[in-house]
Amino acid sequence: MKDNSIVVRKVIDITEEVISQCGFILQEERNGEVTDIIYDPIYLYECNGYIYGAFTNYLLDDDKLKIMFYYYSKNHSEDFDVDTDLDSKEEKYLKKALKDDEVKDRIKRIGKIVKKLSHKVRDFNEDVNAFNDEDSYSQERISKCYEHFMKVKECFSNLSLLETKILSNWGIDYTSLIARVDAFLDMLGNKKFALERREDQLPLFDNKQKDLEKDVYEELGIPEDFQNINPKYMVKSFVDESSGGLSPYKLELLINYYYENGWKLYKVFTNKIGNKSINGFSIPTGSIEQTIVVFERMDEDL
Repeated sequence: MKDNSIVVRKVIDITEEVISQCGFILQEERNGEVTDIIYDPIYLYECNGYIYGAFTNYLLDDDKLKIMFYYYSKNHSEDFDVDTDLDSKEEKYLKKALKDDEVKDRIKRIGKIVKKLSHKVRDFNEDVNAFNDEDSYSQERISKCYEHFMKVKECFSNLSLLETKILSNWGIDYTSLIARVDAFLDMLGNKKFALERREDQLPLFDNKQKDLEKDVYEELGIPEDFQNINPKYMVKSFVDESSGGLSPYKLELLINYYYENGWKLYKVFTNKIGNKSINGFSIPTGSIEQTIVVFERMDEDL
C-alpha cells in the first residue's frame, strides 16, 4: 500500500552557531588508541522530532571529503546517541540534497581546506626527515632551511579554528605541532652556530699547528723548510693495560697488521725508568704508563 503521508522537513541553515550546536563527538580507534573525533554538519534538517544530516569528520576518502549520514533526537540530553540506520526515504533525500549547488560548494570549500592542510603537514614531515638524513650541512644549506621553516612556523601559527579542529581529528595536537617546529628551528640554530664557530676557529687552529711545528723544529734543530714526506720510520704511542705492557695478543696483532701494510717492527720503548727493551720487545720490571712502538718502512722488494 502506497504511503501518501506528507513528510515535513525543515532545512536548517549552516552557521557557525549551528555547527557548534549540532555537531557531535564520537569515540573511535585511531592508530591503536581510542580518541575523540569531531563530526560537523554539512547539511541539516529537522523532521518528526529528529535532526537529520550529512556530517564530515574531515577525513579524505579517495581524495574526497568523507561524508556520512546521521540522525538523533532533537530534544536530546548532554550525552546522546546518534544513529546511522536512516529510513530509506531520509537517506534518499540526503543524497539528493548533496547535489544542491550550495551544498556542493560547501563540500568543495571544506575539501580544499583539508587537502591543503594535509599537504602542509606532509611536506613538513618530509622536509624534516630529508634534512635529518643528510650526512653534512653547509652554512648556506642550514640558512635556507632555517628561513624555510620560519615560514612553516608562521603558516602553522596562523591556522584557523577549523584547521586546528581538523588537526585534532587527525590525532595531531596543535600545540605539540608548533613545539615540534620550534624544536627543529632550535636544532638548526645550534647547528648554524656550531658551524660558524668551527669555521671561525679553523684559521686559529691552523695557525696554532704551524706555531707548534715551528717550536718543535727549533727545539730539535730541524730547518723550517723540512717536510716529513714519505718517512722511513713511524712512531705509535699506546696506553698500556693495568698489568703493565701490551698483552702478547695485542702486540702480535699490532705487529702483523703494520707488517702487512709495509711497516716492520723496529723498536719498542717505554717511558718508565726500570723497563728494558730487549730485541725490540718491552720487558716490564715495574708499572708502565705508556708504550712507544717504532715501525720501519720496508723496501718495496721485501
